[in-house]
Amino acid sequence: MVNPILSDRTDWSRSFFNLQLAAGHLRKRHPNHTHIGEITAKLWLIGRGFATGVERQIRSTRKQGGSLWKMVLHLKKHGKSIDEIVRRLKKIHEPLNVEKLRVVIAEHGRFCRIVSRIARRRHSLVSFASKYLHFHAPIVPMYDSWVGLQAWRMRGKENLDWFGCPKKANAAYYWYCVCFWQMYSELRRMTKPVNVRQAESYLMWLANEWSG
Repeated sequence: MVNPILSDRTDWSRSFFNLQLAAGHLRKRHPNHTHIGEITAKLWLIGRGFATGVERQIRSTRKQGGSLWKMVLHLKKHGKSIDEIVRRLKKIHEPLNVEKLRVVIAEHGRFCRIVSRIARRRHSLVSFASKYLHFHAPIVPMYDSWVGLQAWRMRGKENLDWFGCPKKANAAYYWYCVCFWQMYSELRRMTKPVNVRQAESYLMWLANEWSG
């Protein structure tokens, strides 16, 4: 069985890598939220390529792509605040540590509150927020219920909440990051230096093996 941290020989690893590569090119060319076309391109790639499910969480206009278009306009409206969040996150570099993780969790909470304003019944768009921010700042761990469950399975059960949840952070994302941090730290002790993307790739691979 191939470990995706050490090899890219699996079809799954290559597909994920190619998606990340395309996202990286788009991120470098269009880092901000000032032009509708740029926001649209990023949202379509992230929303669908990374399986965020955001379209199901926004009331449809009954036109094709209508839900994503509503999010495009919302991101444009709050572009200045979003660009400030992204700038703060882009200042954080590997390796991840607890203080850096606190900033990530807090900024995710801010962005999550912005994008959730147009969600059905103000549903918290936790997964979408993490994947959208990861697109702009790879230091942000991507979250969804699938990898969240896998991280929870792997957690160390003693002193799990040894660093507190930042004010106004999303609780689900906080707990995921606590578990992710445990795995990330353990991987860095066991093998060659591992970054956030490699750790989350490994976690997704494990989740896929578990469900398969």
